[in-house]
Amino acid sequence: MLKALVGDFKEISDTLKENIVSSLDDSIAEDINETLLQIEVRQTEMLELLREKRAGRIFDQEYNERGMAIEKAIQELSERRVKLESKSNSAKLAMMRVEQITTALSDVGSLDKYNGEIFRAIVENVVVRNTYTLDFHLKVGIVESITITRK
Repeated sequence: MLKALVGDFKEISDTLKENIVSSLDDSIAEDINETLLQIEVRQTEMLELLREKRAGRIFDQEYNERGMAIEKAIQELSERRVKLESKSNSAKLAMMRVEQITTALSDVGSLDKYNGEIFRAIVENVVVRNTYTLDFHLKVGIVESITITRK
């Protein structure tokens, strides 16, 4: 039954990869780099501000106000960078999981009996439509229907 359900595992693997890639913005790395550049710019501004204060060109109040604004901007940029890196890491983990599922599916041809690990890796849930029909909702968004016939 699992062989009938899985069918062409390459289709499932390809769909998984497409879903992961389509859910991600291709410019995550660019966004991370841009955020890091903006952080560097703000840090340079902070150094210049400190130099101005030491040289006596600005007073404490202006230094504190501008310094707090720069510090707040750096904090926001750092939080953005962490979120982008987390998203990038999630994508990498998802792609590793796709490879694991693909490896598991490549062994389906040698299955002669039920394998719960492979089943759970592939199937999200099973809906009993009627006495003879089951709908298998796969984790990649594909629905496979199987009709059971009496012998």
